[in-house]
Parts: sequence; C-alpha cells; structure tokens
Amino acid sequence: MNFNKLTKDDLIRKLNEQNLLHHKLLLKSQETQEINTKDKLSLFKRFKIWINEIFDLVKIIQELMFKITLITFVIKFVRKYKWAQKIVKWIRSILFFSLGSSFINTFGVLEIFMDFWMFVTTNLIFMIEKLKIFIIIY
Repeated sequence: MNFNKLTKDDLIRKLNEQNLLHHKLLLKSQETQEINTKDKLSLFKRFKIWINEIFDLVKIIQELMFKITLITFVIKFVRKYKWAQKIVKWIRSILFFSLGSSFINTFGVLEIFMDFWMFVTTNLIFMIEKLKIFIIIY
C-alpha cells in the first residue's frame, strides 16, 4: 500500500478503522478478564462451600462417635458393676413413681436406646444428604 497516494480522508478513515478495531480488541480483552475473574470467584466460593461441608460432616461424625462411645461405656460399666445396676434400677423406679407410667419402668432402657438410634439414623441421613450436595456441587 502506498501511503503517498492516500488522501487525507482515506488516512482518517484508515485510522478510524484501526482505532475501532483496537477498541473492539480492548473490549474483548476486558470481557475475558471479567469472565476469568468471575470464574476465580466462583471457584473460591465453591472451595469455601466444600470446606464448610467437610467441617460440618466432621462435626457430625465427632458427635456420633462421642455418643456411641459414651453409650458403650455406660453399658459396659453397668454390666461390670452391681452397684451401677442398682443405681440404674433406682433411677428407673424414681421415673416410674414420679411419672406413674409402667411404660417407662418396663421399656425405659429400650426407649432411651430407641431415642439414641433415632438420633444416629437422623444424623446419618443428614450426612448422606450433605454428601449428595457435596457431590452435586463438584
């Protein structure tokens, strides 16, 4: 291209085209930067959610393990010592007389274990739901 033969209007038009092209490229790079920034933010948010889910699961597991350990310790302790069995019978009789319910006296221990297992199964279901959410997110 010979620039000597171009008129002033041609030069202005060419410069405007270059400026327009440069402006379009600049806008495109800014959009790309914004998209990359959004991806990084969403990745950070996803990572934060992931960490929170793991901490929630760990807390639930710790709570379950503590309660299971406590129940097994109490069962072993009561089976091992006669005086502990007497205390359990004494507590059950107090519950029986104070509430006047033969159900508590007869099935008190069973009811306590049913409550415990309801707690365990509820927490296990909750943990499974958390894992499903965790898997869906990632």
